[in-house]
Amino acid sequence: MNWKKIFNLRNKNTLVGWIGNDKDSYANLCKVFATNPEEFKNFKQNKNYQKILEHTSLSDGLFFFKLCESFINKTSPEIINNWKSNDSIGGASISSKMGYSPSTLRYINVLRKLVEKFGDLSDKHIVEIGGGYGGQCHIIKSMFNIGNYTIIDIKEALALTKCYLNNFYNNRITYYPADKIMEDGFSISANLVISNYALSELEEPIIDLYISKIVENCQQGYFCFNPNAINGYQFSKRLSFDCNIEDDKPYQKWGNKLISFGKY
Repeated sequence: MNWKKIFNLRNKNTLVGWIGNDKDSYANLCKVFATNPEEFKNFKQNKNYQKILEHTSLSDGLFFFKLCESFINKTSPEIINNWKSNDSIGGASISSKMGYSPSTLRYINVLRKLVEKFGDLSDKHIVEIGGGYGGQCHIIKSMFNIGNYTIIDIKEALALTKCYLNNFYNNRITYYPADKIMEDGFSISANLVISNYALSELEEPIIDLYISKIVENCQQGYFCFNPNAINGYQFSKRLSFDCNIEDDKPYQKWGNKLISFGKY
């Protein structure tokens, strides 16, 4: 583990090792949305915010809709209404053809894959590394009575996440700022750890910290992983688990992978 590089990351404004040209703009936007109700109303339409989140295209949304159609058809109207409520806040662009925003459909597809791989998620402790505004959390908790849902993210994003999820839930969600991962003695154990690209968009030594302090302490894992400091294959080889690796369709052309471990 590159402790010298970790020390350097501790002592400069890197947003805890996050790679990306738009990270400072994203952090500032999250602060604005979390503290300004007028800006919050339509934050999902902000073009600079869409460089990080809410940028799933209509064509990709249709791809996810087709993948999830059977899953959605087998789901109760109450849960479907809860899923659709994810588009009721923040000014999401809803497709009249599909009835959801493309980004919500991507979150539903992740849930579909989780159920396919791990079954009933009720009563589990789930950790999400990089929770965005809380969309994936809401989609999962809409279907299952989760024991506890933990989100770890930069503090600016967490402010927005809390502001968003407080519209739906008042308990069983724990928030940790990402700089906790740098603290000696900090670790999390859970049934399931997930990440939608956030883990893969960190500096290599910070990825290693998440592996040792969180991922290795979980029974099951599911990661959407795009190649940055390391790729999906390199990530899987750092884990002590037997991993399943799939192409992350429709994003396979960029080398994106779906990596999972743990049994049903």
